[in-house]
Amino acid sequence: IAVGKSPVLKLTIDHIARTQRARAAAPPAEIAMAMWALGQGMVSLYRANRFTGEAEFRAAYRGALTHLLAGYTLKEINP
Repeated sequence: IAVGKSPVLKLTIDHIARTQRARAAAPPAEIAMAMWALGQGMVSLYRANRFTGEAEFRAAYRGALTHLLAGYTLKEINP
């Protein structure tokens, strides 16, 4: 994916780069792409009615994102 083609992805990458401060075990673009893919997948599941409601979806989304980011950090993230 051409990173420069997506303004939202560029903003996400820039934010990750500013906040990671040597804690991340991967380049910002890789983390942003993983976040993007996770978000797309979760929304697809929600739209396919795989959750009992919005509250369950939001909790699952936050949990999945927390675990994804924990996997990219050298330090444990507590939800």
